[in-house]
Amino acid sequence: MDENNQDTLKEIEELNEKIRLNPNNANFYNSRGNCNYFLKKYEEAVIDYNKAIELDPNNAVYYNLRGNCNHFLKKYKEAIIDYNKAIELDPNNATYYNNRGKTKYSLEDYENAIIDYNKAIEVNPNEEIYYIYCGICNYNLKNYKEALKNFENAIQLNPNNATYYNNRGKIKYFLEDYKKAIKDYDKALELNPYAAITYKNRAESKYMLENYKDALIDINKAIELNNADETFIEIKKKIEKAITENSKPEIKKVNEIINEENNPTNLYNDGLSYYLKKEFDDAINNFSNFIFKANDLNNKTNEIIKLLKITEEYIKLAQEKILKTEAYLTFADILGWKGIWQRENHIDGKKNNILKLIQIKNKLIDIKDQYIEKKDISIDINLISDTFVIGCTNLEIHNKLCAELITTCLNKKLLIRGATAYGEYYYRDMVYIGQAVDEAASWHEKGEEIGIFYTPSARLKLENKIKEKLENKVKKDLKDKNKKEFLEEIGLFEKPIITKIGEINSYVIPWFKEEENKNCFFQIMEKEIVYPEISKKYFNTEKTIKNYENPPKKENDSK
Repeated sequence: MDENNQDTLKEIEELNEKIRLNPNNANFYNSRGNCNYFLKKYEEAVIDYNKAIELDPNNAVYYNLRGNCNHFLKKYKEAIIDYNKAIELDPNNATYYNNRGKTKYSLEDYENAIIDYNKAIEVNPNEEIYYIYCGICNYNLKNYKEALKNFENAIQLNPNNATYYNNRGKIKYFLEDYKKAIKDYDKALELNPYAAITYKNRAESKYMLENYKDALIDINKAIELNNADETFIEIKKKIEKAITENSKPEIKKVNEIINEENNPTNLYNDGLSYYLKKEFDDAINNFSNFIFKANDLNNKTNEIIKLLKITEEYIKLAQEKILKTEAYLTFADILGWKGIWQRENHIDGKKNNILKLIQIKNKLIDIKDQYIEKKDISIDINLISDTFVIGCTNLEIHNKLCAELITTCLNKKLLIRGATAYGEYYYRDMVYIGQAVDEAASWHEKGEEIGIFYTPSARLKLENKIKEKLENKVKKDLKDKNKKEFLEEIGLFEKPIITKIGEINSYVIPWFKEEENKNCFFQIMEKEIVYPEISKKYFNTEKTIKNYENPPKKENDSK
């Protein structure tokens, strides 16, 4: 018999004696139940937990433990009743929601299991396994985008678990993002090079990309590690068939040949699209092909000559993974971050604050991922200390990201202020240089109210857009009306901004239009210590909200 089991049996004997001497001690029955649970004697454990509950009916732990036994006995309905009671007695214990979620999962009630896992995450957002279970349920429901978010959160908390990367790769496979799926499988195999299932999964993604030879290498490795899985053999046959069929010479469509020969700018456009998405190897490949095709043309247009020069610059930057863009760039930081950091000067406080900022950043990345597949749109999300950096070539998407940043911070009881510039800049990782960088960085701390406002460069760029849109509108009142509608469409509001250098006319992200946001702001203002040095920012923001709710009358209105 296992030594641990012998120790457990001895402990049961000691508990039997304690119970004989003191039969009304609930803790003794609970301890004996734990011993029986360890020995997998679940029915005997249930009897002990029943007695513990009889003696102490308000102890949530006992119901949870009995629920675990009922779960293993496949008495799922009884288990759920136990977890319900445990949660009723202790609604802030994430483990109880997780356990109830697992039981609902066993009943294939995935939707309600997700509700429990999400509640467990809400109570304890730092437990990776809750995200994994939630992701598996979303996967079973074919909610692949939600599952992807779950696995990404788990990886953020534990970046060294090979299974997590394999699971995320599988989700990307079902989203038909085969290249990114392969990158996840590469990472999984780097962490665990003996996982047959991961080689099989990577083979399937390579097959979908018609990279049959590499797919065959992977599936052979999977079979070498696990030759008992018949599905591996079937996949190998499918790959070998594809190799045989594709070894025959194929004739390209005539229109494809003409398009490629006469219009090499398609290669440039594809290269630029890859470059903006930071897929630098593919960008260099397309740019290089463009140069080759363009130089082969007998009569080069002025456009081709111009693009050749630009392409050479892009290749140099792509080789160093440096991105060049002309975009809207926002720098925004947390108000009073230094005080928050010093006030929570203990390990849990520091850990939770860092995780809080990472969660905000991940929320922005989730939104970014909805748009990143759009061609020729560059989006960059970064976090440097407590300063969030948002760069985007698309005005409307940029404003949506800024609005989400403000709202998410408010929901986490954080206030943010920042500035948006427009212009050319270069960046790699967390290094930024350029005109827009200098302007956004120098203005983002000048704001004397909560929110994000447009600096002179961004304001002028926006007003040129408005002018172009409204140039055919003659009447001023009609122009004003259309300007307001256009600003609403792109998520902006025109108002005077109070800054450290005085009041300026500009445009802001209208976070104060949402009732929930206003309530969050006033709750923070009520609970925080408003020191004199930051009081202006609170009072000016309060004034902005009141002016929005009750706009001051213009002189013409009173006549």
